[in-house]
Amino acid sequence: MRSYKTNQLGDHHFYDKEKMGRERQMQSDGEDYCVATKSEFHILIDNSADAIVLIDSNGIVKYQSPAYAKMMGRNDYQRIGRECLEFVHPEDHGTFNHAIDKILNYPGLPVKFVLRNLHVNGSWRHLECVGNNLLGEPDIQSIVVNIQDSTDRCHAEKALLKSEDLYADLVLNQVAGVYRILIKKPNSNQTIWDTLTHEFVSDRFCHIVGIEKSMTTILPDSIILDSIHPDDRQDFIRSNVEANRILSPFVWEGRIVINAAIKWVRFDSNPREFEDGSIRWTGVMVDITKQKQVEELLKKNSNGLMRLNDCLSSLGADSNININRLTALCGELLNATSALYNRLGKDILSAAGKWQVPDDYREGGIPEGRLCYDVIRNNQDKAVTISRLSETSYARTDPNVLKYGLQTYCGQVVRCEGKPIGSLCVMYDHDFQLSDEDLRIIGIIGSAIGNEDNRKFRNEALCASESKLKDLNATKDKFFSIIAHDLKGPFNGIMGLSEILKDDARNLELSEIMDYAEMIYSSALQTHRLLDQLLSWARIQDGKMSFNPAPNLLHSVVGEVILLFLDIADHKEITIVNLVPVQMIVVADSAMLKTILRNLISNALKFTNSNGEVRIKAKTGDSGVEIEVEDNGGGIKEVDIHNLFRVDLSFSRSGTKNEKGTGLGLILCKEFVEKHGGKISAESKHGEGSQFKFTLPFN
Repeated sequence: MRSYKTNQLGDHHFYDKEKMGRERQMQSDGEDYCVATKSEFHILIDNSADAIVLIDSNGIVKYQSPAYAKMMGRNDYQRIGRECLEFVHPEDHGTFNHAIDKILNYPGLPVKFVLRNLHVNGSWRHLECVGNNLLGEPDIQSIVVNIQDSTDRCHAEKALLKSEDLYADLVLNQVAGVYRILIKKPNSNQTIWDTLTHEFVSDRFCHIVGIEKSMTTILPDSIILDSIHPDDRQDFIRSNVEANRILSPFVWEGRIVINAAIKWVRFDSNPREFEDGSIRWTGVMVDITKQKQVEELLKKNSNGLMRLNDCLSSLGADSNININRLTALCGELLNATSALYNRLGKDILSAAGKWQVPDDYREGGIPEGRLCYDVIRNNQDKAVTISRLSETSYARTDPNVLKYGLQTYCGQVVRCEGKPIGSLCVMYDHDFQLSDEDLRIIGIIGSAIGNEDNRKFRNEALCASESKLKDLNATKDKFFSIIAHDLKGPFNGIMGLSEILKDDARNLELSEIMDYAEMIYSSALQTHRLLDQLLSWARIQDGKMSFNPAPNLLHSVVGEVILLFLDIADHKEITIVNLVPVQMIVVADSAMLKTILRNLISNALKFTNSNGEVRIKAKTGDSGVEIEVEDNGGGIKEVDIHNLFRVDLSFSRSGTKNEKGTGLGLILCKEFVEKHGGKISAESKHGEGSQFKFTLPFN
């Protein structure tokens, strides 16, 4: 019996019904076999103790075993169908992708990789994975990944590394040398040194005893005993034997000899006894050489430190004496040939403190190239020591090096209020090695000298301030005195004479009126002159007067001033002579220079008799031009010479024609001359005339 089926074209295809049945049965049997095979594979995975995950070529989870679900706290429904990278630590994504690529490119080759996977509790688990490409297997068609949790082992490894780091910090990197030795129980014919073996020594231990770390495998058992200083060896042996006998901690200090050099060391170790009578000693060896050197140095310098303390506590009020005492003490304590404290001021070095310095020792002059100047300029906290001076550049630049055969120099900068102002130095005519303690002593003494200089400068500033205050008070008193007396007198005269004219002018003769007018004019002129000088003096005291130095032809300036006094000179029949060289130039403020000359020439005319002579002269000196106004008048008493330029004393005399003075003229001259950096002075013999001289510097 046939059946048929019509296709889209209407053709009839006839099939054998029986054949079709057989084909369906074969297909059904194949599918049943595959299902059975897959079922058996999943049963194997489910029952495996290892965690297994099946993923496709895109990294999508197809299946996970119960062991894996238990390991990570997730069931199939939470992961199946999701990308593996969702659960891989971000830093391990590259590892996963590289592993998948390798698995896909090399089917059948197991690929190992390690990564971190997210647990359901939020922690990261370290997983060791082995992947196999079984995509071509019809029964599996997956990448099979066998997984083991190595988290605990990773944590243990980290803890071990941390422990090793701690061990390195505690043992390998400490300043003490760590060692462990084992002493087996000796028989009657042996000593402890015959049964001693080194189980461990640290790098620092090897450094102290002078051996390479690589040599520790062949380290002789007697290395420690052999290195003990001969004078200390018996004590070292006795202490070891005793500690080993009674099992007490071994603590010992002594010397060892390493490559002909002596070191001081301290041993400190503790015993541990075993059942077989062996004793293990674990301890440290510390290099205490520097400590011992300091102790010896302290003993050596104890007397010096006591002397230093006594000196510092007994300093007096005179800073100069104190500085010399401190300089001498520095030289004595440091066993120097000589000691010197040089102070730098205005680019000149000057000796403020000396000890055993030759009388002809050169000081002062240009400081460049001098040892002390370089110490001041470099301004280092620690003292500077220079040896073999004759072989250095200072043999050429410092004249004292070769002259006095200096070989060793040590200089400490001295500061005042934080600024370098000098250098305390010790010098030797032989090679000398200064210790750290020596450098500390010179540093202490340098600080003490700085304090003395600071105190000295403060006292000098206080004295200067006191003197200036006295001058200011004198200036104030003089000012009020002039206002109260010198101005009041002329005004009284003017007012009195004016009143007479006002009341009696109609009854007075013309000649009398002219006499009164002349007297009023004279008083007014005197008052005007006084006010002018008073205002000039006040301005210069306040610093408000302009000062503009410039070159001046002195002869011409003197000539201009003389013209102002020709009428007075003619009236008194006095000759004024300008003896200043015609081409002489002075640098001065023109207005101030004329004021000085006016006052001096006016005074000379005032105190010169008829038929007398006033001479103005000038000459060039070392530092400037000296100008002199000379007269042959009555002169000044010697007792009054010293009061001429004092602002606190009112000194004024009437002239030969009863001319009145203001008392301010010479004081104003002194202020103007000093403003130029010059000096003014007076010489006189009573009855023979006077000479007033003042200098104007070149610059």
